[in-house]
Amino acid sequence: VRTVLAEMEFDRVVNESGLLVGYVTDVEGNLSFWNRYIEHSSVLSRLGEELVLKDNCHFVYGGDSCDRGCGDLQVLHDLISLKERYPDRVHLLMGNRDINKLRFPTAMLPEVLSLQPECYFALSSANIANDNSYIFNDRVSKMKWILTNTMGSPYAFEYRRQELQNNHLPCSDDDVTNSFCDVVKLEGGLMLRYLELAQVVVIIGDVMFLHGAIHDFNQGFVPYSGRSKLAALGSARCCTDLPVDPCVVDGYEVDDPFEWCEKINAFAAAEIQDFKNNITAYLASLSAEIRCRKNRIHQQLGIVDLTQYTDRELAAFYAQHSGDGDSTVGIGATLLHDATSGYFHPQPGSALIMYGMGVLANGNSTRSVIYSSYLFQGRPNPCSDDVAQWLRREKPSCADSNCIEATLDEVVDADKVTAEESAQNNDAVRRVVRRLVVGHQPHADAPLVLNVNGVQIISADSSYSINTQWPRSQLDALFPQSNAVTEETVFQPLFLAAPVADEEWLTFTEYSRRFLSGSCDMIDDSTRVNSVIPAIADTRCPVCIAELLFVCYENHSCDATCHHSSGYMHGRLSQGSYYASTLNNTVGGDVQDVHVGKGTKDGWYVKASNVRLPSTIATQDNDALSADPMVEERNNEWYYLLAHSAGYTFRNQLVHRNHIAKHFP
Repeated sequence: VRTVLAEMEFDRVVNESGLLVGYVTDVEGNLSFWNRYIEHSSVLSRLGEELVLKDNCHFVYGGDSCDRGCGDLQVLHDLISLKERYPDRVHLLMGNRDINKLRFPTAMLPEVLSLQPECYFALSSANIANDNSYIFNDRVSKMKWILTNTMGSPYAFEYRRQELQNNHLPCSDDDVTNSFCDVVKLEGGLMLRYLELAQVVVIIGDVMFLHGAIHDFNQGFVPYSGRSKLAALGSARCCTDLPVDPCVVDGYEVDDPFEWCEKINAFAAAEIQDFKNNITAYLASLSAEIRCRKNRIHQQLGIVDLTQYTDRELAAFYAQHSGDGDSTVGIGATLLHDATSGYFHPQPGSALIMYGMGVLANGNSTRSVIYSSYLFQGRPNPCSDDVAQWLRREKPSCADSNCIEATLDEVVDADKVTAEESAQNNDAVRRVVRRLVVGHQPHADAPLVLNVNGVQIISADSSYSINTQWPRSQLDALFPQSNAVTEETVFQPLFLAAPVADEEWLTFTEYSRRFLSGSCDMIDDSTRVNSVIPAIADTRCPVCIAELLFVCYENHSCDATCHHSSGYMHGRLSQGSYYASTLNNTVGGDVQDVHVGKGTKDGWYVKASNVRLPSTIATQDNDALSADPMVEERNNEWYYLLAHSAGYTFRNQLVHRNHIAKHFP
């Protein structure tokens, strides 16, 4: 990859600009992937036990740090350490898997363990009436239920056990449960510290970073913090400092994208502070209220001796009676969630928790940029032209002779450029958003690029890359040592052929086990850490990696936008090919590749250019192949990567650069 970047004069561009931004997202506790990224990265390196950020570089982490690997705690530790040592050059984003851990204190409260398990803000999402595996009043059972039924993390409990064991720490069921609860402790909680340091949106130059997506329904929306709405609901008149009545609506909209960035980050910071300041008192009050209501229910039903009933029977009583005079709903329905109040919930920090969810308790979808996506059922679902136009709104104008040249001495995060400062310095900086970088939902083994009305969207989650399928014929041509390949197959094509109509499609793992005698240096079963975790738990290809890079330029004249960037992505695909692509750059001397980000006439998307075939085709202990001029010529060629998706099934093919034009109308 570094050789290909050198051919693109990448180092020269970086040296001339002075600011390089590296990005990765959705590590999700996969320590193997995280270490691969660090080894591959152009901005990070590891020195002993410590990560180092290179000079004149920034690093953006796109959110979702945990749940799907045996490295949750290590990844959190690394990210927090980076941010604390490089506070102005490391930027952490909030993902839904990060935010939802704030639910643990309430869900794991001893008094709550005796109630029907629920999805916190919604009525029970899983019917446990006939599920005898669930044990009431048991912390371990409740934690496993939460992870499996409400966080999409059925293997997280065993992954955490493995991580504790790897670090020579106690790893009993209770120890694992405590480890999850401890991440949001007020003192020393790793996830709580991560969220303190993280933001919802970061803007560097003309690049906006967030976890999910911006669509028409969530564009510019800012929820009210729980404390603001609680104050409004408890007063005779609404708070005068809020633009819209919080008793009626859940939030308000901001017209300017840069002001929205400031407001949404301020909302998230207020919610985290609310959690820190008030969670202890809230839990004490909730415990007392639940005990009081249980006693009322016991009296109402004439229950004197609790030992005559099983925990499951008592839970059924508590689900049918509230203990406050209302016999139609249970304790949980009245104290643990409210299906009428949208983003409001009495737990401190709850408005942020709900903003990180997909659906509210009242059944409405959240207007969240954290949980939304640019994929629908696995297929690209770009934003509208209106959203792109909103992102490209200038802030402020730079059209007259009073314009001064902008610099990037400071990155524009939540609080750097406010609306008031913009008004006072109306002619100082001309800024728009031209790139939007996201994660959250996966698309094969390389970032997905979408171009919409002057805005480039890059979605970079690769957490299901192991599902990427390739045409059998292309894999045969790439791996001459395969027992399925004849000499004619190897030497016949100068470039890879297009798949045929009845082509067999295989993941590289399947291909290797069938035709490479089950052994290949790109197949690694070590991620199957113990017998409880099935092999299917790890959906990330063991060789895939991708890094997005943005070179931010300084000192542009008034006839161009003062904040501008060139984009690159580089990495390795699931069958071993390396790639290093430019991202439709218009400045900095890069050749603009107009094909990346386009949809073809037959339903494929061009994801990358400059894809180089794996080195195995010329080496692999085969001197004859290494010396063959045709093989050498083929290795010097490059290809486009095209991808097609449906759900979490992805198909890739490589198309020679001379043949790409036929795929377009």
